[in-house]
Amino acid sequence: MDELDELGRGIDFDHTENVSADTLYYVGLLFYKGPGVGPNYAEAAKWFGKVAGLQYRTSYYYGDNLSPKLNVRISSAQYYLGLMYWYGRGVKQDYAEAVKWFTKAAECVRHKEAEYFLGGAYYTGQGVQQDYAEAVKWYRKSAEKGNAEAQNIMGDACRDGKGVKQDCKEAVSWYQKAAEQGNAAAQNSLGDMYAGGLGVGKNLGEAMKWYMNAAQQGNADARSNLEKVIGTLPKENLVHR
Repeated sequence: MDELDELGRGIDFDHTENVSADTLYYVGLLFYKGPGVGPNYAEAAKWFGKVAGLQYRTSYYYGDNLSPKLNVRISSAQYYLGLMYWYGRGVKQDYAEAVKWFTKAAECVRHKEAEYFLGGAYYTGQGVQQDYAEAVKWYRKSAEKGNAEAQNIMGDACRDGKGVKQDCKEAVSWYQKAAEQGNAAAQNSLGDMYAGGLGVGKNLGEAMKWYMNAAQQGNADARSNLEKVIGTLPKENLVHR
């Protein structure tokens, strides 16, 4: 990381007004990922912190609005700061601080990963008061942007009526979206819905298909469920012709 250290030392950290957001973010990202030599989270937090506060610097305004590119950089830096506080990487673990940065990222450009973590925070009550309805609100926002993990959780919420009115048909819709992206948990749950005829017509063939997809990814529940479905089939269906 010698070249990265040299780049970092070449920037006056106390006077970054004329340093581009791209440069500050790039240095933070390289310290976070640490290509070849491992990450330096403490340094990454320092650089991301500079980018995260740029919305308050009037020199970066274009008319009355921040440039879209800068907004993306700011929200990404805020998201990474949230991750670092969530997991205690380079900073003391602080769920409330993580929620603060995730919220900023979500509000800045509706960052789907930040929205996903906010959903998790409200679901578990880490860093914020537990609120299933609020959790579903953020999970839904992330799921609508294509986040497969959030889509799977939305399926669970709709199936179980947790934080939202129970609706098995909507649960199937969310599981389908996540399953088609290769999410093994969603594939297994979609298999359950077809096997039980929940929110969709009962179809053991479809159930087996999704159980098999999940099982091939190592999902133990799907393997067990697949065996159960096969065990219920008439023997003549299992004869090779």
